[in-house]
Amino acid sequence: MSSKLTKNRHDGVLGLSRRAAQGDTGPMNQPLLMLDLVRTLYWFDEQLQARLDARGWGRLGRSQSLILANVANGETRAARMAENLGVSRQAMSQFLTEMVDRKLLELAPDPDDKRARIVRFAPESQAIRGDAQQVLRELESELEKAVGRENLEALRLGLRNFLGGVETPSGRRMEIA
Repeated sequence: MSSKLTKNRHDGVLGLSRRAAQGDTGPMNQPLLMLDLVRTLYWFDEQLQARLDARGWGRLGRSQSLILANVANGETRAARMAENLGVSRQAMSQFLTEMVDRKLLELAPDPDDKRARIVRFAPESQAIRGDAQQVLRELESELEKAVGRENLEALRLGLRNFLGGVETPSGRRMEIA
């Protein structure tokens, strides 16, 4: 299993223009950061899924993996998670039901809103969460080896500085875990 980040097959379409591929590095020919970030997210998720599967946990779909990331980031509302993932509330409800059945998540009454439920990790998920955290640290170590410690720390700091001053479309401030 290779964990190396691979070249995006769409670089010629959106990421890198043909002129950039020929060495023209003007501002309009630079790769788009969003595509690099998405490709990196996919790499992390695919590696996480493969390594958890190798440890006997099975695989989750990408949407379910991103739901877990939302919960780990402190999100507790299914409606906000649906918005974050760009899925319907009905689809989110189905994902959550499957994840509750797998004892990854639980839905608890919201003390502030009797109509709502809070999404949180199920106590039974502690072991897989521990393995996932270990795998993610391994992946970060691999990324550090590829880009260098200083570059990785600069990336972390830059993203934290940027996200600390960004509001979501719903007006909520982005929180850094």
